[in-house]
Amino acid sequence: MTQPETNTWQLCDINKLAALQSGKNSATPQFTEFLNVDSMHCGLYFLPKGSKDMQSLHDEDEMYYVFQGSAKMRVNCVAPGAVFTEINQRSGKLSDDEAYERLQNMKDLHALGRIGEVEEVAEAIAYFLSAQWTTGTILEVDGGMSLGITQG
Repeated sequence: MTQPETNTWQLCDINKLAALQSGKNSATPQFTEFLNVDSMHCGLYFLPKGSKDMQSLHDEDEMYYVFQGSAKMRVNCVAPGAVFTEINQRSGKLSDDEAYERLQNMKDLHALGRIGEVEEVAEAIAYFLSAQWTTGTILEVDGGMSLGITQG
């Protein structure tokens, strides 16, 4: 594993925090980043009261913490079972064929007797995007693996 450059991590840059704090009455969203490496970014994002988060959809995971004021947001989770995706290849531990075979060997752990498809996970995500009254939900999209019913 390669080590990040020493300048990628800034331990609470007081100048950036001060600039963010001083602009809290601004009508413009502000962002300051403390960590920027290939695998993770970390920062603070200030949204003025009544403003809308204008970020576009993206692939990165996010964690939110409201440290002043209040916010109303929906938080849901899709928990997929065995699905062949690019994450299997990115790990670099197995070839594509080996990763696919490993997942195929798990098919009997799923009540439906097969591994899932990316599109099936996407359907669950699409549901959460359209279900405006749904929050705090974990949707297991795992072909019944979490039920403990096996095909073997």
